[in-house]
Amino acid sequence: LLEHWEARVLAHADVEEEGLYPELAGDNPSQIKIMHRLQRDHDLLRKLAKQIKLALKNEEMNHEVLVKFYTMIEVDDLHNEDEEAWVASKEKG
Repeated sequence: LLEHWEARVLAHADVEEEGLYPELAGDNPSQIKIMHRLQRDHDLLRKLAKQIKLALKNEEMNHEVLVKFYTMIEVDDLHNEDEEAWVASKEKG
């Protein structure tokens, strides 16, 4: 499961931060603020993944690790809603 998050979700986040987000934000301060919020979501997902990896290195799956995975799902869901709203607002003009 952690490999999926790293290979799919976090790798996708890296691509967004390198291309899509700067393109959408441009030089507009309000858009840059949105971009930074979305990047913060990515940072939180990366931190959670790092904590999970460390926990799994030291012991088997436990309740704390499961809670972190569920937290990643929730953060990602909220992030996706915000990201879709941002893209839609940019498409409207």
